[in-house]
Amino acid sequence: MVTTESAETIFPAVPESVGAARRFTRAALGRHAINQEIIDTAMLLVSEVATNAILHGTSTIRLRVGVGEDIRVEVRDGSDDAPVVGAADPERESGRGLAIVTTLAESWNWSPRPPGKVVWFELPRA
Repeated sequence: MVTTESAETIFPAVPESVGAARRFTRAALGRHAINQEIIDTAMLLVSEVATNAILHGTSTIRLRVGVGEDIRVEVRDGSDDAPVVGAADPERESGRGLAIVTTLAESWNWSPRPPGKVVWFELPRA
């Protein structure tokens, strides 16, 4: 994907940052002609990825929202551990985040970025 515009920020690794990440994502996407359903999906997915970064990372999290032909959201944290897609277990209160990302995103992946990693997902712009 060729990104034509992006917005980036850093949040502390605290639970309150998940809401701040959603608000940042909404504002970044709101500057473009993007369907509200796509924005809502992006906000849900950024919640999942940011929560994982806060729970499993070891530092601040860096959020980048890119808009071009598609939407690409990246969350960078300080953990070198690969993200794991958990099996949906109705008895557990957590562990479904990346399964949700897998289901709703057009694509997603991660890559090491020492120190730490970046987890990204893409959504169609329209």
